[in-house]
Amino acid sequence: MNLDKSSWVTYSISELFSKKEENNKEDAAKLFDKYLKVEHLDPETLHIKRWASQKSGDELPPTFYKIFRKNQILFPTRNPHLKRTAIAHFEGICGEKTLTLEANEELVSTNFIKFLFHSEHFYQHSISSIIGSTNPHVRWRDIEKLKVLVPPLEIQNELSALFLFADKQLQANMNALEKLEVLEKSLAKSLISEYIDRPSDKVTLGSLYKTKLKSISPSELGDEQVAHYSLPSYLAKKEPEIVLANSIKSNKLIIDEDVILFSKLNPSTPKVWAIKQSEGNKKLGSTEWLPIRPTKELTMLYLTAFLESPPFIQKVLRLVQGTSNSHKRVEPKMFYDIEVPVPTREFKLRMEGQIEKILLNKKNLNDVIKNSTELLKSIINEVF
Repeated sequence: MNLDKSSWVTYSISELFSKKEENNKEDAAKLFDKYLKVEHLDPETLHIKRWASQKSGDELPPTFYKIFRKNQILFPTRNPHLKRTAIAHFEGICGEKTLTLEANEELVSTNFIKFLFHSEHFYQHSISSIIGSTNPHVRWRDIEKLKVLVPPLEIQNELSALFLFADKQLQANMNALEKLEVLEKSLAKSLISEYIDRPSDKVTLGSLYKTKLKSISPSELGDEQVAHYSLPSYLAKKEPEIVLANSIKSNKLIIDEDVILFSKLNPSTPKVWAIKQSEGNKKLGSTEWLPIRPTKELTMLYLTAFLESPPFIQKVLRLVQGTSNSHKRVEPKMFYDIEVPVPTREFKLRMEGQIEKILLNKKNLNDVIKNSTELLKSIINEVF
């Protein structure tokens, strides 16, 4: 971009933002329905697409009484390496460890400075400021020291327009991909639901997991980078976190072959993760997952659709133990006793034929999204 930064001025974060502390232990839950947990925030995006709602039956955690306002920047101080900072488009409640920041509009426009939080400049500073091993977090007094080179307001407006245009194109492609995924799942579920009760050969899910995945203490891998398939990373973006192995504090499963993971936690909202083995970082999975292996007859596409189908979920819900949403789990032995119908060759060909075009379009869109994401990142990093 060949930016001329000679007229730009250096400020600290504390000069560019004011930290708001609007806590209301007594009435926050009465005043606001929606609340945000860290896992509701997607990595490396300012957009909030998910939240919890008390009216929908979600249980507000006791430490959630901090109020955030529209257009405030939300920065979770725990696990800053997850790169989750967002801008609020509604008012609600968040955890006490989430910073609620407002831009100093005399120096910076919110539309410009909000992109700072997804720059390498900010990532490196926040990650280098982490303290605590079991509960890695950063403090405001460390974050506020970061120095930022800021252009005059008229240049900020020009750069904001560029940021927002690139981000708008990226979001449009991501929305199109989401619609394709909904269509794919809907079609697969429809086909499975139509087929599931027909007379056919059946096998138990347990027969697809006779040899267990090995368990490991991640600390044994030292500072090796690994792909961590955790439940929060699934909920965030259905992508694994790339982290240092020794930052993971509990035992994990080694995923070294094609596998499908079904979350035993609160299965009323099914969480199914199909993972194909590929080169790259070692893959580790949470022990909250119930793994099964696809076969030539029971393909990954078929099994994923089966595990997400309403008839299957109804069977699983009858096996749930626990009361609150945070403790409802499927008992593994009962899960693995469930039978899955073996599809005929004709059914597999029909299913694959109807979904093949959707999969091709998804691949093309994923390529576009990857390129758009890299472009937006490069623009942000050149500015900040």
